[in-house]
Amino acid sequence: MATANNTSKVDDEPPADTGPVKTRDGRPIFMTSHYNKIPVKERGAIRILKVYPGAPEQTEVQCELIPGTILSDNDHLLPETPDSQFKPYDALSWSWGKAPADSWISILKDETNYVKYVQPRLVTALRALRDGTYARYLWVDAVCINQNYKVEKNVQVEMMAEIYGRAACVRIWPGDSDPSSNLAILFIKQQILQLRHFDDLSSSTDSSDKWRALLELMQRDWFSRRWAIQEVTLARKAIIHCGKAKLAWTKFAIAVELFVEVETATHRLSEVMKTDAKYHHVPRWFEYISQLGASLLVDATGRLFRDYDFVQKKYLPAKKSTEELKVSRKPEDELCYESEDDEVMSPQERVDRYKNDHDDQHAKTKGQPLLTLEYLVSSMSIFNVTNPHDSVYALLGIAKDTTPTAANKRLRVTDHT
Repeated sequence: MATANNTSKVDDEPPADTGPVKTRDGRPIFMTSHYNKIPVKERGAIRILKVYPGAPEQTEVQCELIPGTILSDNDHLLPETPDSQFKPYDALSWSWGKAPADSWISILKDETNYVKYVQPRLVTALRALRDGTYARYLWVDAVCINQNYKVEKNVQVEMMAEIYGRAACVRIWPGDSDPSSNLAILFIKQQILQLRHFDDLSSSTDSSDKWRALLELMQRDWFSRRWAIQEVTLARKAIIHCGKAKLAWTKFAIAVELFVEVETATHRLSEVMKTDAKYHHVPRWFEYISQLGASLLVDATGRLFRDYDFVQKKYLPAKKSTEELKVSRKPEDELCYESEDDEVMSPQERVDRYKNDHDDQHAKTKGQPLLTLEYLVSSMSIFNVTNPHDSVYALLGIAKDTTPTAANKRLRVTDHT
């Protein structure tokens, strides 16, 4: 995650480019000077990464950086231009990791394709999120912020709560898929959420492999990021992506809460694992389940805001339509389908959908934060940050004494064209 730093007068302008300007095969490298300058002195301006459509077998991710804003014309903080009009976008929530930025994406600027070096896991995420027909519009901190320009980075970090709060959807990327994550996501969709059968699932060795798969998914490092608390809590909607597999955050949260509740109250699942020949050598498989980052994240995001309407919708899911009940999907299709997700649409369709959703949400906002910044900083110490001062920055948007109000203002929405 981008971090804020102290600035001085020498930081008022972006630094000069350093390093090679071309790759070994002669392709131009996207440098600091290639970023179009955004008005850092005026809050609201952002860049949006336009990810062009591509076939699954296409390895190169082709993108373009376009201007955007989180503010409406009513905020009067930006001049009245097409660039100052709100355009729907999704925000990516991901873990940078420690791998060097030695993979790359292609960024189009002035009819030239530049190589932009990024972390390998970001390339994997963009390939998975890329649509085959329409462009996808994403806010990605590592690319949309000029990381070498301290003044811009500071302003963008201060806006983080509003950037995630105004995104049409927060796309969570805990990492690429593997057989274990696929098993866990299908287990949640097809069995755990069918509550009437939950007792059977938690008392039979038939589900041992599936519970272990869910545990492994919950142990991924994304769930221990402190920034994730704010990004998920403020999201209008959040979808977990593992490769092409998709799962709504609300469904994942219910599954985790059930998992933690049954294990901490009765140790029933650990007892079942003892009777399974594959797992009996570990006395209590799930002894520390309640202390995992995923468990604490679900708990934290569920109690930071008072929102009775959200809670009611979460625990009383809407009944499936007759058409949905008739649909029978293969496991591979079920993995890629998520009823709460809007498939990638044309720009105008996205505008219309965002307007309708925003009007509904403006009437009933997500609620008021309940906890102070001091309490959050002291109680969220298990969550990781790269820089110590991010222990505070990552929580500013969800504390009751520091929460920005701009995210609840009405927006005038336009498309990306």
